[in-house]
Amino acid sequence: MPVTFEFRDGVVVLEMRGKYEPEDIKDALLTALRDSRSSAAAGLLFDMSESVSIKDRTAADVTAMGYFLAGESHRFDRRAALVAERDFTFGMMRLGQTVLEGLGVAAAVFRSAAEADLWIRRRPPPPPTPDSVDQPVADSR
Repeated sequence: MPVTFEFRDGVVVLEMRGKYEPEDIKDALLTALRDSRSSAAAGLLFDMSESVSIKDRTAADVTAMGYFLAGESHRFDRRAALVAERDFTFGMMRLGQTVLEGLGVAAAVFRSAAEADLWIRRRPPPPPTPDSVDQPVADSR
């Protein structure tokens, strides 16, 4: 199948290979998110490394997919790691990253799935609480 999904230690991994349509990506992601293993998904790893169809996509297509992914992102902890080995694909995924970030999804683009996997598993520090802001630092001397 050109678009497949699997679960790797709590991460939804969506892989696009060869030729496929944008609807195939949507169908695969929605199927994955209906699976009980996705209930506590820690993120989405969106792997375009072996995509052939990306060369036929427009900026509008990538933007529309970004909106779709953002709309479902509450189901994968609002985190998406995008994988693109080739330059053109990397540029298109940077556009996707911009769309996702503009819609409140933490996103980053990587050249390898291994790098993306490390990032998606690294949890950002929590935002500062009102009690931790503007507090004097204790002198440890």
